Amino acid sequence: HTSQPWIASAMELFGTAWDGYGPEEKELRVKNSFKDAIGIPFFGLWYLLLGLMFIHAPPVHEEADVAARFFLALVALIPLFMHSQGVPCPRKDQAAYEVQLKMGQWVYLTRHCLTLQFWHQVFSLLCAWAPSLAAVTNGLSVCIGALGAFVTIQYFALVVPAEGFKDECKQWAEKGVNFREVQHVLHVPALFIGLADLCLRSTSTLRETLSFPGDMAFGMFYSSFYIVVFFFNYKLTGRWPYLFMEHEFGTDVKKWSVFILKQIIVITLIIVANWGVFFVKTLIA
Repeated sequence: HTSQPWIASAMELFGTAWDGYGPEEKELRVKNSFKDAIGIPFFGLWYLLLGLMFIHAPPVHEEADVAARFFLALVALIPLFMHSQGVPCPRKDQAAYEVQLKMGQWVYLTRHCLTLQFWHQVFSLLCAWAPSLAAVTNGLSVCIGALGAFVTIQYFALVVPAEGFKDECKQWAEKGVNFREVQHVLHVPALFIGLADLCLRSTSTLRETLSFPGDMAFGMFYSSFYIVVFFFNYKLTGRWPYLFMEHEFGTDVKKWSVFILKQIIVITLIIVANWGVFFVKTLIA
């Protein structure tokens, strides 16, 4: 197998191309792209299913700013495209190679959040022609924004300071690959896209569709769901998705319990913070 031309072009564009890959590494890249071709559209359905599970608001009418919605959808597409096609494929001497053997990049929370945020913006744009989507997109705005903020905050809090990540960046830099730069660029926008999305929405429509208990339930559900995903991947591959997990936690049940509890608390606090943004909007409106 060889890499598709568009993959090579994307990697050239972002400065992540490298000509030292072996046949197995190239094959992994092709398989990951195939999984993305299935997974990204599937997550559009996953987004709608999450809406059915957690949003129980009546139909609402929203006067959407089409230009602003199109811009946010485009901005949300860029980091997702970079994560799918611009990040260098792991080398066989890296832990990430084994991590991605079964589930590709869908083992990473970043991929879940970037994809859900992209579909959130797409469906928000489509509200101009399909008003029935307005209740779902407004009702999920706090939660999807919280996932985006979680990606940005936890990336800089947990991943960037980790020695494993620093070593990985150094190794790629020696090969002329912009690994660190691309990782920064694809993790930063999510927080700001979520805030912009929330600020652009009609306060009256948010009042009709938001539910604090529902948002808390969403946070608990997605935290638990993702934990199941990466534990399942560990069962398949024997690898945790992030290097700091292997170095700091291993298979220590106590350490994992504390870490998981902290992550649930963090996503809960971010959801509360987004509700704070909504509260400020109600004061200004």
